[in-house]
Amino acid sequence: MLKKIIISLMLAFLFTTILSAGTTGKLAGKVTDEKGNPIPFANITIMDGETLVSGMMTKENGSYFIINITPGVYDVFCMRGGFRTQKRSGVKISLDLTQIENFKMPQQAIEIEGFDVVESKVEMIQPTKTQSGKTISAADIEDISVTQIEDVIAMQAGVTLNNGEIHVRGGRSNEMAYTVDGMSVSDPVDGGAALTIDTDAIADMDVMTGGLTAEYGNAQSGMVNIVTKSGSRDYSGKFEAISDHLIDSPDNSNRDVIKFAIGGPVLSPLVSSLRDKFTFYLNAVGSWHDTRYKDYLTLNPYEDLDGLVSSWSDYVQYDPYEGREDIIGFNTGNRNYNDYNANLKMKYKFNERQNITFAVRGDKYDRLPFAHNWRYALEHYAKTAGEQRQYIATYDQTIGSQINIKVKASMYEKSVSQSPRDINREDWFALDSGSDFNLYGDNQLGTTEGIFYLTEEDNNIVSDVEDYTWEFETLTGLPMGIPFVEPGTVYNTYIDDGNKMLQLKTDVEYQANETHGLKTGFEVIKHTIEKDQWRNPWELSVSRYTDYLNECEPEATILEGDSIPGTGTFALSDTYFYSRDDLLAATIASSGLTDGYKAEPWQGGLYLQDAMVWEGLIINAGVRCDVWHLGDDYEIKTASYNGSYLESIDPNNSMNEETYKIADSTGTLIIPPQDTHPIEYAKYMSAVDYHGRISDRFSQPQFMISPRLGVSHPISEKSVLHFVYNYQRQLPQMQYIFTTGRPIDVVTNPGSNVIVGNPELKDQTTITYEAGLQYQLHDDYVMDITGYFKNVYNYVSTIEVEDPEDPTIKWNEYVSEDYGSVRGIDLNISKFLSNFFSGSAAYSLTWANGNHSETTTDNDESLREFPLEWDTRHNFNFNITFKVGAGEEFYIPFTEAVLPLQDFSINFLYNLASGSPYTPHSLINGEDTPDLNVNSAFAPHTANANLKFTKNFSFGKNMKIRCYANISNLFNKDNFNSVYPITGNPYDEGVDLELAGGYYDQNLGSIYSEFDRDPSKVAAGRTYSFGLTYIW
Repeated sequence: MLKKIIISLMLAFLFTTILSAGTTGKLAGKVTDEKGNPIPFANITIMDGETLVSGMMTKENGSYFIINITPGVYDVFCMRGGFRTQKRSGVKISLDLTQIENFKMPQQAIEIEGFDVVESKVEMIQPTKTQSGKTISAADIEDISVTQIEDVIAMQAGVTLNNGEIHVRGGRSNEMAYTVDGMSVSDPVDGGAALTIDTDAIADMDVMTGGLTAEYGNAQSGMVNIVTKSGSRDYSGKFEAISDHLIDSPDNSNRDVIKFAIGGPVLSPLVSSLRDKFTFYLNAVGSWHDTRYKDYLTLNPYEDLDGLVSSWSDYVQYDPYEGREDIIGFNTGNRNYNDYNANLKMKYKFNERQNITFAVRGDKYDRLPFAHNWRYALEHYAKTAGEQRQYIATYDQTIGSQINIKVKASMYEKSVSQSPRDINREDWFALDSGSDFNLYGDNQLGTTEGIFYLTEEDNNIVSDVEDYTWEFETLTGLPMGIPFVEPGTVYNTYIDDGNKMLQLKTDVEYQANETHGLKTGFEVIKHTIEKDQWRNPWELSVSRYTDYLNECEPEATILEGDSIPGTGTFALSDTYFYSRDDLLAATIASSGLTDGYKAEPWQGGLYLQDAMVWEGLIINAGVRCDVWHLGDDYEIKTASYNGSYLESIDPNNSMNEETYKIADSTGTLIIPPQDTHPIEYAKYMSAVDYHGRISDRFSQPQFMISPRLGVSHPISEKSVLHFVYNYQRQLPQMQYIFTTGRPIDVVTNPGSNVIVGNPELKDQTTITYEAGLQYQLHDDYVMDITGYFKNVYNYVSTIEVEDPEDPTIKWNEYVSEDYGSVRGIDLNISKFLSNFFSGSAAYSLTWANGNHSETTTDNDESLREFPLEWDTRHNFNFNITFKVGAGEEFYIPFTEAVLPLQDFSINFLYNLASGSPYTPHSLINGEDTPDLNVNSAFAPHTANANLKFTKNFSFGKNMKIRCYANISNLFNKDNFNSVYPITGNPYDEGVDLELAGGYYDQNLGSIYSEFDRDPSKVAAGRTYSFGLTYIW
């Protein structure tokens, strides 16, 4: 197996080209005298306070370039004998960009102490940039009215936030890739980000929406590349507390957040020489809240629903707040949502050219979610928990001034669980040995006396659901049923999923000369994916029940024609009777639907790119090759209650159709008869592919070649054109490749909806054409406008497959057949800080079309494109900050009066967006009928404004207290997350109950009216949060 991977990577490298992420930037420029003549051999040094970061000497033509600089703000010195030393302060190095700093040095005959200090001019135009997007620093995030990384990403042109999911330029939410310190944290099973990083840990974040260079892979739409903070030679830190319930608001979530951060030298008190060499940064966050649905958690149906019979007056309502302690208005202990996050990064510098970094970070959560239809049955509704961890080790070596080598290794782990509250999986069935048992009368599926179907954690039998059956004074028969789940109902799903990712990556950067900046690298990833899900435990499979008992020794056997004791009947055939213990075990083995597997696919790749810089022309050209191998086999979980892996499917042809044939009386191998050899028959059918060949589709590696080309053309000092042509490819999510579902399941579980994974799914491909213009409008204003067109191929969908031998046997299989197209324009105008104001305005116009919005399991094949569910046609973001720095004075305009606003800021953030498309429905003769034009209607537009006030109080040189207030949804706008397709309204489904059910009652109408008002269909209203931070 390993040999195959290595050979595949070597072959790919010969043709060139992977998943990588830059974590550094460059500094370049030219040193001349006052007449413009080049000055060779001048010393360029980069300083972070008193710490030397890097440096080099200029070449004979006066030019220099320094690679592998960690993003940040530095001082740059230029020194040469016979010339006056120059200092350029505030030089900002950004991710994957080259900062240009040219020096003009005056001659001096006599050495004079000191140097000329010049503030670095902010580069409004970035001539070397060929991709779209924005680099965001920690300082940029500090004053903005946002709380999560997703909010910062959503502010950028081309990005929309739809029902909590991020979409970039019309792509699906799982088309974004995420890296932290250069290593992937994307979920290979479901897609999207898997690891939570708090904003306190971010040093720089690069949000790329188009034109990805060859080092970025496995991302169709965009990339988020996060570089975390490192410690410095001096200790610093913060302690922060946030609360959203100091002012009462209907939509506050009773949220309290505690943050802590500290960084500095590791062993400075003991070994002073290590102060600049060995540093750390640690931050941790705890967040506790009850969600904005907190007031729905203790509703009483007898008080809410008209007409319930009087016996419901004794109903005891579930109360998640019972037993909580309160201290001056703050709850102690856990709440309904509990989230924890921590990040530690340690760095040891051997010298300015060589260092090693180790980082460990993770998050953990446990939650009691709310669902509107379960609001009266939350006692045994779902609970969820999860945990993620990442470990990264990095060795970084710069050789000379032109070569940098990075070697990284990481391990990422994720686990997710879900289950009903207070019900253990092992306790779902219980045996009451003290109850009566009739060997000959209780041998029926699901009716054995003494076998109970549910116990709580303390082994008490749960009250029967029938005790809480809806019963109303004036309603009889309930022709339409009551939509709310009955109290006492138990959530019927258990999930225990996990995956691990081992990753090794090497990047080599070589600045060959002033023109060519080469970069190459390779990466190998080994995934271990385990899925274990169990649904509908009360559904018992007759075939699995029978199969289990066939393996047991019967307690009694009644031959054909003999009398069955105590029943007065005769056996029509040989009949077997089993003990109650065996019947319990058979019940457990046949219960529910099991969905689980264990797979170990491999992924790897190579890339090669060249950043070519000429005067007036910059070309970023590269090519990537990604390779993936699904492994020689994977294990699927049978419907066994004990959860062990009982059956290994080997699609690499070592297990074939002859393996599970049996010999007949003549010794001839035959297909096992299902009636007499059900287990052998099931194994045989599992080994055979219903397409008429053995399942050997996993054995060969698959390759993806992705050419990338970006061109930048500086027209003048104030304007730059750029063009992009890209192939961006992404592996299909593993959930569509590995499944428990097999064609045989249609036979053993008639009527079940079986979806079979497909190892031949193709890579999802986006071909992008892009052109843009950067233009400096004024000293502090810059405009960036980009037009793009994207063709998308090989989206995953499903088709119905028919057994060629038996057309009644049908199942669904994942295929790579869907497609889409996106076109649009992104416009961004930024104002850099001057005269106390900074801000940006971003507008996106997008048409996102495709033939399916989701991986669908219906059989409606759409041959035309229509607006996708997340198609946000117009999206406008406005962000403006008024900031008075420490030591600055703000005069009231047209007066001499000074306002006491030192170290104070106000941020206003506004978003205006088109509503999401939906397919309108009509009532035709009482039938809910969808329009033939899919997604032809749009929900009302959304508008949201946030306002944040921040004030800092300084105490000495390095200590201050920050107070801030944040108002979300300032204007208390009702923003619809979704609407009912008949009415286009989130509060009224529009169904005529009398026509739909042939029956109407006032109580039924009021119940359905209450059910229609699902609070999750409308976003949160105005909320207030306050924060207090101590910084040292």
